[in-house]
Amino acid sequence: TVVLFFSSPTDLIWESQNEALKLVLRDAELAKLARFQIDMANSQLTERFAVKVAGTILIFKGGQERIRSNRMTKPDVLRKMLLLHSAPKSAKNNYRKILHQCHLF
Repeated sequence: TVVLFFSSPTDLIWESQNEALKLVLRDAELAKLARFQIDMANSQLTERFAVKVAGTILIFKGGQERIRSNRMTKPDVLRKMLLLHSAPKSAKNNYRKILHQCHLF
């Protein structure tokens, strides 16, 4: 699993999301994720991935984009999204049940 975070130092939503991500990525289950922060000024990558705004998160698994999130800032929602889409297949059903109970999936 590879996670790309698109950032901009002048974007207030990104600043809020960045603080939430710092909290979320302390979680032992998520700390091992391969993750990269990409500045929106990098037009080559923003065009390649069709990213229009800072605060976009892309999750790739097996070389395929699995999910795209824009400007999500709630730590609990970020954590659930990252866990669901980075978990091995055997664990996904458990995470899906949790998300259904939270009305997030």
